[in-house]
Order: sequence, then C-alpha cells, then structure tokens
Amino acid sequence: MPGDPAEVRFLVGPPVPGAERVLRPVLPRMRNLEVLQLLSSGYDHMLPLLDAIPPGTRLSTGRGVHREATAELAVTLLPALSRGLDVFGARQAEGTWQPEYRTSLVGKRVLVIGYGAVGAAHVPASRH
Repeated sequence: MPGDPAEVRFLVGPPVPGAERVLRPVLPRMRNLEVLQLLSSGYDHMLPLLDAIPPGTRLSTGRGVHREATAELAVTLLPALSRGLDVFGARQAEGTWQPEYRTSLVGKRVLVIGYGAVGAAHVPASRH
C-alpha cells in the first residue's frame, strides 16, 4: 500500500475472494476513512470486518452497477443450461460422445428469486 493508511479517505475494496484477509490488518490504521466502496451488490462477505472499519465510515455497495450485464448473462445461460452445454463441454474434453435428449425452454416459465436490481433490470432488445 502506498503511503500512510491514515491518509486514506476513500477506499475501493479489492474485488477478489479473500479480500477480507488483506483488509483486516490495514482497516484499523485507516483512521480518516470516510467511505469503503464495495464493487459487489452484497456486503455479507464484509460482516466479519465490520468491527475493523473505523467508526463513522460509510460502507457502500455496487448495487445495480452490473444489473444489465448480469441479467443479460442469466438470460443467455438459461438455454445453455437447459440444453446441457456444460455437460457436453465436459464430455468433449474427456473425448466422450453420449447422445442425450434435452428439452427446450419453449412453453416453460421462469421464476426470479431474490428480485433486486438484477431481477428488475430491463435489457433492451437489439436494434439491429
């Protein structure tokens, strides 16, 4: 970390698994920290660190930042999952061919659980 941690006023948390191991020793030394910005929608992974965050620091999440991209990815992966592309990909890597009947999504319903920013996202249709 460059400089004195006490001079840090705005910190963007590292977007990697295990970031709490990096932040735990340095957060108490950031006495002037005003904002800890997370890049994730949730903050559950930060719960073990709440006692290390200096008093008065605002904890901000990235709720909604990736909503369209994540919603689009979810819609894209539904047909891939229903067609078993993950299974076929693994079998291809093994050099195995095993035909298998799969259904399509035609006539199916989709249930969105945990309706938040991603579930509420409107992904506009392509204009091509």
